[in-house]
Amino acid sequence: MPGGCVEEGYLPVPVGYCSGHAGEAEKAHAAFFEAADIGERFGDKDLIALARRGQGRALIRKGEIVRGVALLDEVMVGWAVVLVRGCYFILRRWRG
Repeated sequence: MPGGCVEEGYLPVPVGYCSGHAGEAEKAHAAFFEAADIGERFGDKDLIALARRGQGRALIRKGEIVRGVALLDEVMVGWAVVLVRGCYFILRRWRG
């Protein structure tokens, strides 16, 4: 059964990248959608972010600019929050 473990969610990612670079945006979107679905099922935030980024780029390549940019914005905000939290933690430890 596909999606039996979180690692299976990373398998569609290269398919998505290759399809996107080959101009097959629909196939790329489907691959990244599958990866995001598995990531959400197992709560893997890294896989979810990676897959949503790919979905956003695929949507843009399909001409769905607004939806694609919205997904990319969502991913970037999530990464920014992690970065700020990490910097805050480092500063707190550095100041002692």
